[in-house]
Amino acid sequence: MRAQIDGHAETGARLLAEAGLKDALTCAVVRLHHDASEAPHALVELPPERQLARLLRRVDIFCAKMSRRRAGGPLCARCRPRARRRWRAWTIEGHGRRA
Repeated sequence: MRAQIDGHAETGARLLAEAGLKDALTCAVVRLHHDASEAPHALVELPPERQLARLLRRVDIFCAKMSRRRAGGPLCARCRPRARRRWRAWTIEGHGRRA
């Protein structure tokens, strides 16, 4: 399972290209969304593909937290409002930067 998760960014970009997607930016965003090497940098300092990849990474994490798991299940209903507040704070107030 971990290998699938780790490889899904590259696999997703490859599948999009094989399906005929010609947009290089979209393929780059999908390919980079698990690469956290630029995490210490402010969002505005990053090139467009890295900015979008960071956003896609957050969406990926948020969806993973809410999805059903073999052990433990999805994020509990009591925790979801807090996760939504954090998501809203990250996307609106924080502009993608961590304090």
